[in-house]
Order: sequence, then structure tokens, then C-alpha cells
Amino acid sequence: MGFELVRSLRKTKTDGTPYTRPDEIEARIEQLEKLLISEQVRQCEIKAEHETDFVPPECVVYLMRNRRDFDRDDDTAKALYKILFRRVLGQLPWTEQEGCPKQLATAVAVREQVAGRFAEMMAKDREEYLDQLDLFEAVFAHSVARLRATARTKAFKHANRQTPLEAIQAGGEMSRPEEMQLEISDSTIFEELHEKDYRRRYLNAIVQLPDDLRTVIELYREGLHFESSDPKEPTISKIVNKSPKTARKYCKQAIAILRGMLLEEDQ
Repeated sequence: MGFELVRSLRKTKTDGTPYTRPDEIEARIEQLEKLLISEQVRQCEIKAEHETDFVPPECVVYLMRNRRDFDRDDDTAKALYKILFRRVLGQLPWTEQEGCPKQLATAVAVREQVAGRFAEMMAKDREEYLDQLDLFEAVFAHSVARLRATARTKAFKHANRQTPLEAIQAGGEMSRPEEMQLEISDSTIFEELHEKDYRRRYLNAIVQLPDDLRTVIELYREGLHFESSDPKEPTISKIVNKSPKTARKYCKQAIAILRGMLLEEDQ
């Protein structure tokens, strides 16, 4: 019996035939399997598709799943996990209609739903082989698109549940001490999002926020700044059409609401 260098897919089509990866993906995986783990990760970190060593996302899924039996603190698994989620989010534009906060709120909700569903699938695959993930090794973009279509359907059901930011604002713009407090303490609520149970609880909480508040906090999580000296750079304040101080105020309020929801669950 010969040694199988590349793991075969287990999921089968309706006619009983197994799914297969495209030949170019199989060939790239074979190349990667011959490299040191550190070099595999280095090549996976390459973002530009035109670069010679670029690794297609199907291959990243394959490598990540091959670490399923390793400890959760495995550095390689952690690195591949972050790379893989960047690839997933790369398939999801964070704005679907520039300058329209309601459309943006929907896009933000879609990103959260897709990321949450993919995280759940990866967590289940660690416990027992999940053949649904085989599709991401065969046709990554198409598989993410299917998750996105399902998420959009759910998001549109909430499209009319919009509470104006003005109705939530309390106390006007943020003071400088409040801004400084936000800068040093706001990240704690996001630190454990990679943990399955915390992410589930967070998603259950954030969907209860008004769309505009959710937009502010999700743009903040995406890494957008509240303001910028570059007039061409998109900022949170520009997107929600509020001053930077007011946008920071909304972010602080959203974080406080989410913390309250999560703490209430723990009681």
C-alpha cells in the first residue's frame, strides 16, 4: 500500500462520487507538504496572489485541518487560523453601498454571521472530521459565497430594526479622559473571540444592538480609525456621518452594552 502524501476528501456528491480538489491545488499542497512547517506558514502569510509563493486559500484550509489533533496553544495552528480568517473576510466586502449606513450595517452583520459560522465549523472539525469543510478545500470562494448568501438572508430580516444613533446618545460628545479610557480598555471584550463559546455568546449579544451601534463597533473591530488626516481614508466618523468624538462615544456605549449582556449571562 502506497503512502498518501495528500489527504483525500471524504465528502461525496449526490451520485456517490467523492469531491476532489482542482489539480493545481493538489499540486500546490504536495509542494507545501515537502517544506518545513515554518516555511509553510511564511508562504501562507503572503497576501498578493501574483507573488510566486502565494498559497491559495484551499491549501491554507488543508494545512489548518492537518493541525486538528494538535493542542489549541500550538503556535502553527494559531498562525494558520489567523491567516485563514483573513482569507475568509477577504471574500466579504465590509461595505456594500458606500455612504449608506444602513447598507453598511447589513454588510457588517453578514461578516459577523459568516465568520461565526466558519469558526463553528472549524471548532467542530477539531472534535470530529466535518466533511462540510471539504468544500472549502475544493472551492473556497464558492463555499464562502454560500455562507454569505445565507447570512445576507438573515441580515435582511433585521434590516428594518433600526434605532437612530441620536436616540442612544447620552451625554453628548466624549471627553478626553473618556477617550483615553476607551483606548486602554476597549480591547478586552474582543480578546477571546477565537474561543468557540465566547464567540457564540458575543454573536448572540451583538445582534441585539441597533444597526447603527453595531456598525460603529464592527468598523472599530475592522481596524478603521475614528478620524484621519488623510481626506481619502475612510473613517468611522465619515461613514456614520458623526464627529470623531461622537463616534467614539457610540463605540464606548456599544462596548458597555455588550459587556453588560455577557456579564448578565454569567450570573
